[in-house]
Amino acid sequence: MGKITILYLIDNFIGMAGAEKNLFHVVTGLDLNKYRPIVCCLQGGDVIKILEQKGIQVINLQMKKIYDINAFKQTFRLIKLIKREDVQVIVTYHKSSDFWGGMIAKICNVPVIISNRRDMGYKLKKKDFLVYKIINKLVFNKIIAVSNAVKKMIVCRQTTPEDKIVTIYNGVELERFSEEVNTDQLRHSLGLNSKQPVVGILAVLRPIKGHKYFLEAASIILKEIPTVQFLVVGYNRRGIGVLEDNPIRLSETLGIRENVFFTGRQSDTPKILSIMDISILTSLSEGFSNTILESMAAGKPVVATNVGGNLEAIIEGETGFLVPPKNPEALAEAIIKLLENKSLAHRMGMAGKERVKQHFPLEKMIRETESLYDSLLEKMMIRREGSVQRERRDVRLFLSKLMKLSLSASLYYTGLFIVIREILRLLPHQRGIKILAYHRVNDSGPDYLSLNTSVANFESQIRYLKRHFKIISLEEAVQLLRSNKPISEDLFVITFDDGYKDNYINAFPILKKYKTPATIFLTLQPLEDRIPLWFENITGIIEITSQEFLNLECFGLGKYPLSTPAMKKKTLNDIITYAKELPPQGMQKLVDFLSEELKVNPHSLKFNDQMLSWKEIGEMRSYGISFGSHTISHSILTRLPLEKAKYEIEKSKELLEGKLSEKISFFAYPNGSKNDFNGEIIQVLKDSGFSAACTLISGFNKGNTDLFALRRVCMTEGISVGFKGEFLEPYFALQMAGIFDVFPLRFLKKKFAESATSWEASD
Repeated sequence: MGKITILYLIDNFIGMAGAEKNLFHVVTGLDLNKYRPIVCCLQGGDVIKILEQKGIQVINLQMKKIYDINAFKQTFRLIKLIKREDVQVIVTYHKSSDFWGGMIAKICNVPVIISNRRDMGYKLKKKDFLVYKIINKLVFNKIIAVSNAVKKMIVCRQTTPEDKIVTIYNGVELERFSEEVNTDQLRHSLGLNSKQPVVGILAVLRPIKGHKYFLEAASIILKEIPTVQFLVVGYNRRGIGVLEDNPIRLSETLGIRENVFFTGRQSDTPKILSIMDISILTSLSEGFSNTILESMAAGKPVVATNVGGNLEAIIEGETGFLVPPKNPEALAEAIIKLLENKSLAHRMGMAGKERVKQHFPLEKMIRETESLYDSLLEKMMIRREGSVQRERRDVRLFLSKLMKLSLSASLYYTGLFIVIREILRLLPHQRGIKILAYHRVNDSGPDYLSLNTSVANFESQIRYLKRHFKIISLEEAVQLLRSNKPISEDLFVITFDDGYKDNYINAFPILKKYKTPATIFLTLQPLEDRIPLWFENITGIIEITSQEFLNLECFGLGKYPLSTPAMKKKTLNDIITYAKELPPQGMQKLVDFLSEELKVNPHSLKFNDQMLSWKEIGEMRSYGISFGSHTISHSILTRLPLEKAKYEIEKSKELLEGKLSEKISFFAYPNGSKNDFNGEIIQVLKDSGFSAACTLISGFNKGNTDLFALRRVCMTEGISVGFKGEFLEPYFALQMAGIFDVFPLRFLKKKFAESATSWEASD
């Protein structure tokens, strides 16, 4: 694949305002060995020449409207351009480019279409918001917001899902602010006194920038400090005279004209900022101000209005002050405070400079932008490279899920679910205790092993179970099963395997909130040595490698591409399936091979905080959470010599009882399938003093259930969610009732069941 052609479409490229400056920095900062940017503007100006001097192709469509005859002609011109240049990414700036360019990109089937939003939508009308609601959903793959404030506006006012929007802050060329400037000479050229303080505002001359309040604050300040000079840097391409609040006339009306200096357009921002003592921004609405970042980069304290993204740029009281908009009194008070306390002003300026260096360098913005392009293109490639077999499987999975969801909704909302459930309870195998087995509860990172349940989904599941059933402890369940008494109601038990820290961080608060008992089966070696579980080690190597190919023919496997997450997941599932059959020394040999081939140091994997600590275990235990053994190393016991398996069982019990100062009665088999334990293993468990053991074989537990082969349902994200990942109560209700496992419905699971993406569980 050659260079990726990216077409940037912007309404106008006449001056260097916020959006134009961002586009300029992006197209001139991209890796030109990888990307080929083309800029297309509806209306252009002198800035085009600057881009062309940088070697960037620029096309000026000279369009005044997007709905006249010329626009019709330019539509075909743009379509031809997209096809001729094989454009793979289109990025739009401003409303007309979003509406017109976005639709053309969609018609041309451009793989990746991105909208870049730079303001709080202050110019948009009601009809514009309506159009955005539609095209945000149907046209754009992703929306770049310049701040979280803009992101929130898009979510709330344009009803756009939050995960469709990514925040990428503006960046600053820090090198430009390190050049020395003859400030005395520059002040003299502008008519400024070099000995008197200068308070400046750098913004295009538009009413939205609030120059009126800057000048009104200046009139207040001059009554206390008459030597202050006020600098107004900016222009309006239509002329100052057309402005309703003409700043020159207003300064005359206020009687401060002699102290106010209008510079017009200034292209050298670092130079003009160097002569200011304090930088001001009085915007009534702001997406994320370049002026604020540039002022901080110049080491100047900033006073700005607390609107939009300003609150994300300035740290109140540390890098500057935030004041209410349209409040010249508050603005004047903050400026006077800085003028009278030069040491405070200096500290704020230096803190701002460090903040920009740490959080807003231009390189960071470019890197995040390229990363977004790459991730979206990668998803596009995954979609394109799907084979016929994959398409058929996806259709089969979709139909299976669709049938299950439709059936769930029909039965649940008509009330037939209750009738069927009561009928099923008459069957001996459909009543009893259902033990649920969770692993991880978190929202972070790719779930290569399908072990995660999202936090919101977990809470929804627990809330449903508490509302409709009785949740008992594992101890109560074992006592009830041992008594052989009839079980007259459906009972549930909550368990977790392995001992991940997120059980404490995310699951424990929910368990406390709903007063739910639970048992956590701990794998001891990762807890004691603060090392990852063996399968997490392998997952980490595959996940972070930058290598795009892996040859495992020497292990009897195959050759694997690793260029996409989907490919990595397929590779990982094959490796884990193979590794489960290995003894510990063979597994270590495999890990060593992977780390060497994929150029990943296993010790660099950040797993130190992945597992529970004994302090956290103690806190959970004091609340009533119980703990059981999941062996020392999570080795599959039937793959080990009996003596080694015996050590894994006995040593884990000994360590747990020593740490918790109580008897440990329950055990969970690693992997948990019917081939992962046998009569010899069960006898070792009994001899060691365990009273019950859990599998990962699905089903109910009733009076005749073997206490050393307790059935558990492995809980995955897909067991209760719809196509968009949202919790669906009807679907979860039928899953928990076991309706999909009962003839004549179980054929759905057999015929359309999902391919096993989990190494130890299925839906």
